Amino acid sequence: TVNACVNGIGQTCTPGTPSTEVCDGIDNNCNGQIDEGLSCSTPPTTQCPHGQGYWKNHPKAWPVTALKLGSQTYSQTELLKLLGSPSTGDASLILARQLIAAKLNIAAGVDGKPIVATITDADQQLNAFSGKLPYNTKTSSTAGKGMTKAADKLESFNEGELTRQCK
Repeated sequence: TVNACVNGIGQTCTPGTPSTEVCDGIDNNCNGQIDEGLSCSTPPTTQCPHGQGYWKNHPKAWPVTALKLGSQTYSQTELLKLLGSPSTGDASLILARQLIAAKLNIAAGVDGKPIVATITDADQQLNAFSGKLPYNTKTSSTAGKGMTKAADKLESFNEGELTRQCK
């Protein structure tokens, strides 16, 4: 229900109907909480995650065509541009690339439980900025250090290091 503007033209927002929350590591009912109120005892998926390079080079494998990073929604085209741009020491891009991969992995069925808190933290860090990425955040700044720390954790997840059957 947030007003949007595309190329200077106001857009009408028609809210969709959130789906029922299920045990999948995704916020299905769009309330900002993942798997809340559920006793998730289903066995974890045996699906292994892919790194950001895979997602950059396999857009047809994407399970979604848009993702929300921080408070901004990005189209697949915008996400691919972020994945393909040089970071040049910009911590916001370093974080965004790993966050994109993590969210795509979870949307593709990878068990997101090991990284849910880091994803929430990463989105909150990006929320501190207005507009869309990149934010030109130096890795040596306080914000940049937090972003690169979260990116390192996300990278561990994306490379299968936090998924027992994928090590």
